Amino acid sequence: MKILWMTTDYHRHAPGGPMRHYYYTLEDELAEIAKVTVVGRTEDSKDLKHLVEKYDADVVMIYDDMWGLKRVADVSVPVAVWCSDPWRRILDHVKYINDNKIDLVCLLHGAARPEYEKRVKARCVETFQSLSDKIFQPLKTEGIYDVFQTGDIDPTAYPLRNAIYQTYRNNPRCWVRSGFKSIPRLDDYVKRVAHSKIIATGNCHLPVLDNTKLSFFQVKPLEAMATKTLAMMDRPTCAEPLHLEDGVNYVEIGLTDFRKKIRYYLEHEEERAAIAERGYETYIKHHTSAARAKQVYGELKRLCG
Repeated sequence: MKILWMTTDYHRHAPGGPMRHYYYTLEDELAEIAKVTVVGRTEDSKDLKHLVEKYDADVVMIYDDMWGLKRVADVSVPVAVWCSDPWRRILDHVKYINDNKIDLVCLLHGAARPEYEKRVKARCVETFQSLSDKIFQPLKTEGIYDVFQTGDIDPTAYPLRNAIYQTYRNNPRCWVRSGFKSIPRLDDYVKRVAHSKIIATGNCHLPVLDNTKLSFFQVKPLEAMATKTLAMMDRPTCAEPLHLEDGVNYVEIGLTDFRKKIRYYLEHEEERAAIAERGYETYIKHHTSAARAKQVYGELKRLCG
């Protein structure tokens, strides 16, 4: 199967940069099982029909940084869209999907799936966050940091992250930072994650169209699972399809009990290690980039018939 993958090249031109492992190992993994041609925002990209013919593509995947492409409905092969930020502009997304007769919607944050299924004709699937096991791996050395956390701490969207940050920011045994500018280069970042005993974080809480706040799963817990570090977070809306079970492969925390639970699992190493081990098994089975690539490949293959 020949896949035409439409996306900008912003992250691809920063090899080793802190963001690359989030976004682009999936297409690298897809390239192992299918022919993938990546086209960014060039003069050529304005004419999708021409590109399909030029590369003899069987199917097109449009990443959401390229959703402005015109005349998508004129393409003779099936078209899928990748939606990585589905809660901010749902109605705009819905209009684009329906106007362009999109065949498949891949939702990185599956919590928004019901809102899309109410409004679009296309099939909607959950294609959750994933990480490359070529990049994130466990270390055999003992954890240096008790608690690790990085990323956005906006108290409106990330109330739990903000509380964790405020609690541990000055603790010398913790690596707790705010904002993406605080994230070191990828190799150093992965080592810090793997050298931690606990990754304590919060999922993103944002309202959808009816102002119901959903808990959108973020990639931080997967970084913990991939390195056999204990993942602690509030329960995401899509816990079941993510194969997450409190006390089995992660520990659920909230604003009122995170300090108590973090203290408990720092003091009970065997329990912490057992949950982290099961988290790693869950990650390897369901959430590596290779596993997600196989899922996406299957969905695109289904489109092609």
